Amino acid sequence: MQESCSLTVDTTLKNNHTDMKAYVSTLMGIPGKTVGTMFTPIKVEITSYEPERVGVETIKRGLNNPKRIINLVSELQHDGKVSADSTTGRYLLELVTGVPKIDPEAFEEMFNSNMKDLLMVVYLSNLTRTQLLISEKLTQFEGVRHN
Repeated sequence: MQESCSLTVDTTLKNNHTDMKAYVSTLMGIPGKTVGTMFTPIKVEITSYEPERVGVETIKRGLNNPKRIINLVSELQHDGKVSADSTTGRYLLELVTGVPKIDPEAFEEMFNSNMKDLLMVVYLSNLTRTQLLISEKLTQFEGVRHN
């Protein structure tokens, strides 16, 4: 019997909340006879990366503003004032000036060469995946044919 997952999302925003429910569906019944599906609720856990969470929190702050306008706080404003550090400035200057200058045509040639290599790897991996799927289907077909 095959299982699958389903997710329902209630977007009516009752109580200012998007309700989500998840279910695992399982086929049930007598083989060759009536078959039904049973849905079993499972726990929904929402995870996110830090930038996503910050973005959603920023949007939520605009809900209370009638014009839906919010001011973003930059990291500099958030961290407060920091006095200048000449050592850090010199380090950054060395870092920026240390980048070698390269001829634009040579850069384009290197970039295109690397892009061709990458596309060839993607092509070969897709070809390998297709070959494996065909082999799997042929093996299944042979197993059915011998039974």
